[in-house]
Amino acid sequence: LVVIAIIAILAAILFPVFAKAREKARQTSCLSNTKQLSLGFVMYVQDYDSRFPPQRDWGVSGTYRHWVDEIYPYVKNTQLYVCPSAKDWNYTTIPSGTPPGGTVWWSQQVGNCSYGYGAWLGGFGSGAARKETQINAVNTLLVADCNNGVHACCGGDFRVAYAEICQSQPGGCNIKADYPKDDYARHNGGENIGFADGHAKWQKAQTVMQNRQIWEDGN
Repeated sequence: LVVIAIIAILAAILFPVFAKAREKARQTSCLSNTKQLSLGFVMYVQDYDSRFPPQRDWGVSGTYRHWVDEIYPYVKNTQLYVCPSAKDWNYTTIPSGTPPGGTVWWSQQVGNCSYGYGAWLGGFGSGAARKETQINAVNTLLVADCNNGVHACCGGDFRVAYAEICQSQPGGCNIKADYPKDDYARHNGGENIGFADGHAKWQKAQTVMQNRQIWEDGN
């Protein structure tokens, strides 16, 4: 019994340590993802007259495209879009109360995504996106952890798309209440952020919320 008690005490002490170490490893992996996605944006900007990609756009062929599609040719790895600590929300499960015949917008090429693109930089259609010359790139939020990259858009029917993120709702601009908004600060009370110049770092969630500059032009 004494041995069992000692084992139980050791387990109680060590399990939280191991869990924290595992999460730290996931945080590091996610930071690498965020860095690579940020560099994908930077390469896109270099090819498109210093303009960032739109949040979403119908494109010249009339095919719906999202920012995840726009930077995919530069990152070429769907695994970079998924944070190892993110919950695996099921895109095919529509919440109760959804109007029948709703439309789901997402990328068949990329699939799941755990990150959001800064709402101030993007916009609907290529002409709405900001140019690099309009911002202080080193201090402008580009891409960051969010609530697994989904949000509901208001309108006549139901829409699901990859998230844009804003200061008022940093987990994702989530209009429909039955999607979670608390999944973005999933790394030891903070989140990984990629900036418009291509660098990435972890910050406490409270620090991110209070820093208005990073949510806009970085000035």
